[in-house]
Amino acid sequence: MGKRFISSLLAVTMAASLAAGCGSASSDGNGTDTAGSGTDTASAGTEVSTGAAQSDDKYSEENPYHLTFAYIEFYQQDDAARTAVQDAINDYMIPNYHIEVELLPMESAEYQRKAQLMMSGGDAVDVLPIQATLATSWINMGGIYDMTEFMDTEEGQAIVDALGEELAYAGSMNGILYGFPANKEYVELGGLCMRADICDELGITEEYGLEKDKDEYD
Repeated sequence: MGKRFISSLLAVTMAASLAAGCGSASSDGNGTDTAGSGTDTASAGTEVSTGAAQSDDKYSEENPYHLTFAYIEFYQQDDAARTAVQDAINDYMIPNYHIEVELLPMESAEYQRKAQLMMSGGDAVDVLPIQATLATSWINMGGIYDMTEFMDTEEGQAIVDALGEELAYAGSMNGILYGFPANKEYVELGGLCMRADICDELGITEEYGLEKDKDEYD
């Protein structure tokens, strides 16, 4: 797969995965590891054993590149819901970028071990996230690729446009750009649930106007 196509893939995959918090990685035509965004600011490179080495002109809407997207699933998801998300991604990716995405969820407890086994075993995985806390081990094993050379391309500029200059280079260390933040926190919902009777007893309901905003939380 040509570097220009890889760059496009990285930018598009990153944009598509901002809500999911996933990272991207792929391989160029010479088997050189390349990588995209991680769970925080790290990225992994893998050698893809499928048709990734073909040039980008080999793919079309009728014959898209099959991209395996591994990610950490922190909560058990409904199969139908996961399939609906995958179908929605492909409705956009196939006609626009000639890429068919296959989602590959993995549990958090098994992710690091399974991801490394997949890489060492030559499994067909194109995209996988790397948590910042585990980045050092990936760097030491040569699983991280410097993304700097891609940033001067049109697709690299698309990453800057999507994240902003500061966040786009947040994954840099000692002049090496290891990856891009997923920014999943921007779209994740958070909150605190408390018993209504306790809130009433402590005066929290009145103090914070919880009853007034009740419809917002129902």
